[in-house]
Amino acid sequence: AVASRAAAEREAATQRFIALLAASGVDPEGSWDDAMKRTVNHADYRALQTLGDRKAAFERWGRERREAAEAAARAEERRRKVDFLTLLKGRPELTSRTRYPEAEALLGKEARWLALADEPEREELYEEYALSLERKEGAERRAARQARMAALRALLEREAVS
Repeated sequence: AVASRAAAEREAATQRFIALLAASGVDPEGSWDDAMKRTVNHADYRALQTLGDRKAAFERWGRERREAAEAAARAEERRRKVDFLTLLKGRPELTSRTRYPEAEALLGKEARWLALADEPEREELYEEYALSLERKEGAERRAARQARMAALRALLEREAVS
C-alpha cells in the first residue's frame, strides 16, 4: 500500500512537471538546458526531487509529444489518400484505359487532387486505382460473357438444337 501510494505521488509530481513544461512553452524538440531555463523559477520545477527525475520526465514528455505529432501526421496523410481515392471513384469518366496525364488534365485543379503534394505518390495511387478498375471491368466482362453463353445454351436447348 505504501509503495503504490509513493508511486502514485511520484506520477502526480511527474504530471505536474510535465504540465509545467507544456505551460512554459518548452519546445519538445529543444534541449534540456533550454527547458531548465524556462522552468527553473517556477514552484512546480521542484515537484520532482532530483535533476535526473526531471530530465527523465522531460525526455518522456518530448518523446510522447513527437509520437503524437507523428501519429497526427500519419492520420492526416491517410485522410488525404482516402479523399484522393474518393475523388477518383466519383468520376465515372475515368476508366482503366485513362492514363495518368489524362486524369491529371481532368482533375489537376481539384483540391483533393492537389492535397497529395507528392507527385510520384499521387501517380502511384492513380495507377493502383486504374489497375483495380481494370480488374473490375475484366470481371464484369467475364460475368456478362457467361450470362450470354448461358442464354445461348438455354435457347439452343429450347429449340432442340444439338
